[in-house]
Amino acid sequence: MNNQEEINSLREQIDVHKKNLRHLELQKAKFGNLYLPPYLVTNIEDEKNDIQRLIKEIQGLEQGHAEILSQPLPTEMQTVNISGSQNVNIIQSGRDVYHQPTPALPPAPCKATEATTTTKAISISDLPNLLGETEIIFSKDIAKTPKQAKFDNGTESYFGLEINYDYMNPVFPALFQSYINLRVPAIRILLKNSSDAPFTHITLSYNMHNIIDLQRESIRDILNPQDSISKEVVLIAKDPNTLFRDERAVLNLALKIEFKDQYGKEYEWAKVLQPKIASKNSFIWKTADGKDCSELIAAFITPHDPAIKTFLGEARELSPNREVFGYGKDKKGVLLQVKAIYETLKEKGIGYVDALLDFSGDQSIKLPSQILADKFGNCVDLSLLFASICEAISINPIIICIPEHMFFGFEASRDGKEYFLLETTFVGNYSFEEAIKEGREIFNNNRGDLLIIDITKARDAGIFPIML
Repeated sequence: MNNQEEINSLREQIDVHKKNLRHLELQKAKFGNLYLPPYLVTNIEDEKNDIQRLIKEIQGLEQGHAEILSQPLPTEMQTVNISGSQNVNIIQSGRDVYHQPTPALPPAPCKATEATTTTKAISISDLPNLLGETEIIFSKDIAKTPKQAKFDNGTESYFGLEINYDYMNPVFPALFQSYINLRVPAIRILLKNSSDAPFTHITLSYNMHNIIDLQRESIRDILNPQDSISKEVVLIAKDPNTLFRDERAVLNLALKIEFKDQYGKEYEWAKVLQPKIASKNSFIWKTADGKDCSELIAAFITPHDPAIKTFLGEARELSPNREVFGYGKDKKGVLLQVKAIYETLKEKGIGYVDALLDFSGDQSIKLPSQILADKFGNCVDLSLLFASICEAISINPIIICIPEHMFFGFEASRDGKEYFLLETTFVGNYSFEEAIKEGREIFNNNRGDLLIIDITKARDAGIFPIML
């Protein structure tokens, strides 16, 4: 049996163990967390250990027969043409699991492996089968400009003035600055004069205690009978930090509309709205009426997180020439840098945890510092972590969403035409090469069901990292 045949045989054995493990996990789910039979726990651990053993055998064979990166790569490692892909709304609901192929096994959070010392930097010879994986072509027009928010509304009549209003509810503090940059209104008002005489000197005032100082704006000097006028207000907090809270809360947004009748009599309509404010790490995938907000996830890609600077100091030890510098002369250097990131995360014991997620509403997102401290995250967390680290060293990331799953990609060169795709949930249990291959396979299996979020384009549109 030659080297490749032996590797293929080992992969087939891994597939068998994966199937066994899936069956055991289903049995475990039926028992719940109150009681697990000892035999079931033992069998699950045995299957995981067998998978790890076989993976190490494969890695040993691949390292012993590595090809130089400049050589042509196998077809399965070639990059992907994305131009024919269609956008769909991200993730309807369900578990953070895709079904083909099986995701990486989640390490127990309390038993994450500690970092080990590595002295050998990654070299081109460590990337035997990846260079051809970068021919992913797609138009940057795929990424959309998000302008969605969830609104509550009301209608009142006040001395012949019909007042229709709606307001952002809930308020997501992490997205507040992006809404300002995108000019997404937090308040929308439509006024109609339903009387038989004109109204004059119509003004709108609003404030939010300790967050927004009193503002007063003129709406219309004269509003004739049966005429209407609309007004949209983009709220700007005097100190955005006042919006960031660990728990949900209720805000008081005071509105006042003033006007005069034809005789100069003054009228004043007042209303206190009570929008809810989500916790600082909350994100909404779509509104109650189904409007997609997924592109705003770019706000949670935070290259300025202090933990990333520390992490890059460690990753630099594995990178060629002990540097992480972004784009250079060719895509080999880019690939080596991202591999250094991957291997450093792996050494630190970072892994994937399969968590129950509800993509139909809001979700709590873990920031890089939290993931690096906890040593685990779901597919969303890990994809955003990789994207944050890459953006920190000026490698342009993309986020790819399919129903019930998210993964990550990065530009192979500055021209934005070629991309590597990487299955981030593999970081704890599989090699970098396998993660790249898996990213391509997931992409190819879901070409008609993709949403690609170009982070560079999102930044250009005004979706910037949240404040930390």
